[in-house]
Amino acid sequence: MGLRLGDYEILEAIGQGGMGIVYRGVQPIIKKRVAIKVMRPEVANDEVQVQRLIDEAEAVNAIGHRNIIDIFGMGRLPDGRPYIVMEFLEGQPLDQVLNLMGRPELPDALALLIDIAGPLAAAHKAGVVHRDLKPSNVFLCAQPDGSRFVKLLDFGLAKRARVVQGDGQQTSETTVAGTPDYMAPEQARGLGTTPSTDLYALGVMAYEMVTGALPFRGETPMDVMMAHVHSPVPSARAKVPELPAELDALISALMAKSEARRPPSADAVRDALISIADAVSADGFRPLEPRPRVSSPRPSGPRPGTPPVPAPPVAPPDGEPPGPLA
Repeated sequence: MGLRLGDYEILEAIGQGGMGIVYRGVQPIIKKRVAIKVMRPEVANDEVQVQRLIDEAEAVNAIGHRNIIDIFGMGRLPDGRPYIVMEFLEGQPLDQVLNLMGRPELPDALALLIDIAGPLAAAHKAGVVHRDLKPSNVFLCAQPDGSRFVKLLDFGLAKRARVVQGDGQQTSETTVAGTPDYMAPEQARGLGTTPSTDLYALGVMAYEMVTGALPFRGETPMDVMMAHVHSPVPSARAKVPELPAELDALISALMAKSEARRPPSADAVRDALISIADAVSADGFRPLEPRPRVSSPRPSGPRPGTPPVPAPPVAPPDGEPPGPLA
């Protein structure tokens, strides 16, 4: 496309979300690839949405963790629309992997959850609550040697806690923010959010990864939200009997209706997951590695091992490529 934004040249549109459009860019001299998120024209004058973009950049830089997408800079287009410059990632978001390949083998699911809990703990220690943790915001980055690692994305809904250690109550929200399938009861009710809210979402992801299904379904998003508030937490082991009892108990604790009954921190969850992984694998905890696909069928799709990450680059946001930058 040839348009310049600061030091970067815009090459093509690669993704879009409700708030912004993402372009692939490059620093022409050193050829560094970047992703540039530009706010949509229709929301560029919405002060709340603009502040959300600024908050995302501030939250990410406050954490400073290698497993959280890095943001290099921020600016405005000549028409006033703000943009942020992020690292360009190659790989796939976790939701695409799960949709394509089905549920992973248990050791690989545990490895993924451990890798997610690490940066989540760092965010909470920096006083940042993600508030929209879900598979589409977990990116599996491909490495040249075939290995991969996790990056947490999209801190656009993140809130800074009053207490640096992340144990302070958030102020109440006037609107419900988040994704119904992974929404904690307090979040669904529009109440304050804390690090425990993210732990609930991690519990939903854990249930989904080890069973191949979400814990709650409904005809409308409101039905799902009310199920998170009122319905009993389903047992993952009742659906998959071979799961360790300790994992079933951990998932139930993460999804407790009361925040006080959930684990005390993401670090504590990570430690528990590592202990379970040690017991599951005779080799102890092992890093996430590509494994051959297993073709045995299951009701909602094939049951694979950990799927390899395809080579084509995928931008952090999901959605079809939009039109050109105007």
